[in-house]
Amino acid sequence: DAESKDTLRINETVFSPSPYKNGLHDFALAVSGAHQQPSFPMWVIFNKDHKIVYRQSGLVKAKELGHVLKTLLSEE
Repeated sequence: DAESKDTLRINETVFSPSPYKNGLHDFALAVSGAHQQPSFPMWVIFNKDHKIVYRQSGLVKAKELGHVLKTLLSEE
């Protein structure tokens, strides 16, 4: 939730809700990519080490998402 009011901790990094930046959560800004404003919806998939392995802005069709997930699972 890009407008969440919860604080999120991943490993040693703490992401907080921001009263600035149009109310967007720091985590949403961090995963949106370098120097980009997040677009909604945004799909972000992480591996078990919390690294981004897939990022896509906009709608993703179920068939495409299924293909992405199968591909990512086969790479593990």
